Amino acid sequence: SPKPDLKSKAFRVSQLHALDLADMNGDGLLDVVTGKRFWAHGPKGDAEPDAPALLLWFELRRTAGKVQFVPHVIHDNSGVGTQVTTVDLNGDRLPDVIVGNKKGTFVHLSQSLP
Repeated sequence: SPKPDLKSKAFRVSQLHALDLADMNGDGLLDVVTGKRFWAHGPKGDAEPDAPALLLWFELRRTAGKVQFVPHVIHDNSGVGTQVTTVDLNGDRLPDVIVGNKKGTFVHLSQSLP
């Protein structure tokens, strides 16, 4: 599957069935953790059934009176199900992301702050 163009102003991802709010980069602002749900409505019911099941976080940036949500890929083949949880699982003070979906259960341990 094609890799997403994160620099494009037309970046899009469909079927965000769950989200969590967490400070993913240590700046004190809550970012949005979400992703595409793999085959939420089956291969004929999904808008983009072959699109990668991205797990993402959208960095909240506030500059010059404007708000931006900048996408960052956590994983390009897990996505989300109907729930996503962000918590420090291993006590290193970094946000870890847990998802369960049709592809399986995924635990993404943060290695460092971006």
